[in-house]
Amino acid sequence: MAVTHDMIAAKLEINRTTVTKALKGDRSIKKATRKKVLETATLLGYDFKQSQQNRREGKRYFIQEEVDVVILHAQSGKTLLRAPGLLTNLSSTGALLQVTNAENFVLPLVQFHLRLLFRDDSYPTLPEARVVRVTFYSHTQIATKFLDGQRVDDQVLADLEKKAFNKIDVQNSAPA
Repeated sequence: MAVTHDMIAAKLEINRTTVTKALKGDRSIKKATRKKVLETATLLGYDFKQSQQNRREGKRYFIQEEVDVVILHAQSGKTLLRAPGLLTNLSSTGALLQVTNAENFVLPLVQFHLRLLFRDDSYPTLPEARVVRVTFYSHTQIATKFLDGQRVDDQVLADLEKKAFNKIDVQNSAPA
């Protein structure tokens, strides 16, 4: 069985994203943390040549956009819960988001799907998704995969990412 970023994170009791950044050499991760991640990865037998990132389908796009997370009953389509979230990454096959009000966020004990609704109407509608991973650290993070192999076009993703970066540029250039 291949060693994953999740396994390394669990062993070190840190966030999977921290492991991924450390393995990529991201300078936002402290040297001591990067060293621990690399040592643990080696100890567990992590395959540095064929990492999870290399096997992942498509590119992830940075979005940072507020969304409403709607949990739908899988069979009836009835809305079970609606909560605010932050869509952080989007790929052609799924999304990564943070639930911004986790105290009131409860996953149901029935089969369910997620619908992510942009608060800005100029954004496209995303396909319904299933949850593939939930991580509880300082915030609740949910990884999803779109249902029935549905995909979002790469050009649409690139346009969304460009819009996100433009928004950040405008916020950063605004007078304090």
